[in-house]
Amino acid sequence: MFWPIGWFSAWIIPSAAVRRAGRAAGGGVVAAVVAMSVAGMPAAPAQQAIRPADQRLFDPARRIWQGIPGLERTPRGRLYVSWFTGGPQEPAPGNTVVLAHSDDGGRTFSAPEPVGLPAADGTRCYDPCPWIDPRGRLWYFFNRGNRQTAAHSVVARVCEDPDATPPVFGPEVRVGFDVPFAFRLNKPTVLSTGEWILPVTHAAEPVPAWSTGFTATQTPLLQGVAISTDEGRSWRLHGAVAAPPWPLENMIVELKDGRLWMLIRTGSGVLWQSFSSDTGRTWSPGAPTAIKSPGSRFFIRRLASGNLLLVNHHNFTGRSHLTARLSTDDGATWNDGLLLDERAGVSYPDGVQDRDGLIWIAYDRDRQGAGEILRATFHEEDVAAGRDVSGKVVLEQATDRLEKSADLAAVIAADEARVAAFKKPTAEALETIFSPDLHYAHSTGAVDTKPSFIDVLTSGKTKYVAIDYEDRDFSFPAPGIALMTGRVRIQAVTPEASLDNLLSFLAVWRLEEGRWRFLAWQSCRLPPPAPR
Repeated sequence: MFWPIGWFSAWIIPSAAVRRAGRAAGGGVVAAVVAMSVAGMPAAPAQQAIRPADQRLFDPARRIWQGIPGLERTPRGRLYVSWFTGGPQEPAPGNTVVLAHSDDGGRTFSAPEPVGLPAADGTRCYDPCPWIDPRGRLWYFFNRGNRQTAAHSVVARVCEDPDATPPVFGPEVRVGFDVPFAFRLNKPTVLSTGEWILPVTHAAEPVPAWSTGFTATQTPLLQGVAISTDEGRSWRLHGAVAAPPWPLENMIVELKDGRLWMLIRTGSGVLWQSFSSDTGRTWSPGAPTAIKSPGSRFFIRRLASGNLLLVNHHNFTGRSHLTARLSTDDGATWNDGLLLDERAGVSYPDGVQDRDGLIWIAYDRDRQGAGEILRATFHEEDVAAGRDVSGKVVLEQATDRLEKSADLAAVIAADEARVAAFKKPTAEALETIFSPDLHYAHSTGAVDTKPSFIDVLTSGKTKYVAIDYEDRDFSFPAPGIALMTGRVRIQAVTPEASLDNLLSFLAVWRLEEGRWRFLAWQSCRLPPPAPR
């Protein structure tokens, strides 16, 4: 059993120095430096099971989405795959980070178990990544975020013996930076100097939301690195590289000339880059590369041969055509590579090369549907040739996938169509979604029928701007009946006011002539969070 994490919350103290550096990130060589220490990390306490009070926070049978995987392999051959799930979608307060392992080369895996659980105050866990350090310890990095309190931080748990049965993780340690907002996704890199360098995305102002930087008008996200010179006991944050909107999930490789090369995911259609000539202490201004990207995570790593491996979308339409590519000239050019998965909805690669030269890549597909956590294995020679020349290429291997019933999948799809129709209403769509017997009880006590509610929506009397579930659970108490319960934040505009309400709700779906239709809704407003 993996170590679960207890309740957790933390304040992050803004740093004026980093704010000034972030504002100046657009020109010249930039360097924001912030100290962090996890010195004296306590040793792993005795193993314990998930507390019964926390079990409701993660029930594997009730997962309705999952994705964002990470992968690591021990020198003795144990394979670890991480991802996150929980709640109705990503992001949501119920998000939980999990880990599974295999001792037979990936033929079978342990059941996913939580390594970080959400907190009662709405703090979610997300973006896990396993990494084995030079001492053989398994680090499990992930993030915690709370949009109500604007508390966002990087945390980690360490397993001293990742080949043990069962693996035992130490307590959660906050890898805290003195900045208002920080998170990370990708693995650290060990430099030729022996220093560890961890890619970090941060912001110079507090972020009372799940994230920021989607548009040019929002608080920008800045790209930096955390450097440890003492094997992870303490870290210092350097760099505040600016890039076009939605920059995040940077990765670092050390070039043969000694410089560090940072690649950055952006929404501009290409990856951006920055260079450091002083082992990450300062960074050049961000600039575009020629590497095309649909705005999704990529993976880059130096192989044992000295060549660079890039796993990214290539010749893509959206998040399709996940491809492994090779560079023999330190990233100046890339071949067309080996196509790993051409299907739509594949994304977020992470991986490792083992001692035998086999490359292991994890990625996800169709997070809200099939929810597949997949793997590909191949050798460098296969990437160079663009086909299986080693005889060991294995693609689209399943680590885990959602086991939804046909009825559950159909009700989820019907509710997604309802949410879309509320925000962009047409009489034709609503006529199909609503049951003739619709009873819609608003949190104000007002009640609408099918004809009256279609009129409210299509006339613009009420305009739904956002409908964001925080929790959404389904049950089937009788044949042809589905209950949907949870919490949802609804932003709407009426002639009288603009509304932003957190609601607790009960909804009923009924199977009518082979189609799930929206039968009833009852909600009540929840109070705002108590001041901290």
